[in-house]
Order: sequence, then C-alpha cells, then structure tokens
Amino acid sequence: MLEVVGGVMQQPTDEVHVAWYKESARLGEIGNIWLAGHLNWWNVPEGVFFHLADLEEGDRIEVTGEDGAIHVFEVQ
Repeated sequence: MLEVVGGVMQQPTDEVHVAWYKESARLGEIGNIWLAGHLNWWNVPEGVFFHLADLEEGDRIEVTGEDGAIHVFEVQ
C-alpha cells in the first residue's frame, strides 16, 4: 500500500511488486483502483508492467489480493 504525497504517487520499490494507492478503491469495491508498477528496473529489462502497452480494450486483468481472492478487471 502506498499513497499520493503532495500530488505525487509514491513508487514501488522494485521490479516485481505492484503498489495499490490507499486513495483509490480497494479490491472488490466499485470504483477506480490505482495500481502502479515498473516497466523495467536497474539491470532488469522486464518489470511487472513491461507488457502494459500491449493491452487492448476488452482485455481482462486478474489481480490476486493478499487473501488469495482473484479480482477481474476489464481494460477500457
């Protein structure tokens, strides 16, 4: 969990973790959820969101919460 400080989103600390921002909806709630991750990282050419540009409208994204529940989102 990260937050927005002074209008700036705090950044995830490595190439594999995705941050959720406490100012946005939680998994399972109605509303927009803010997630952030890196495209690449120092000496790591492919971070967790490396293929983000390949997404197309209608694609499904599955996010697994800390409790193991899977939440499905659709790209718009």
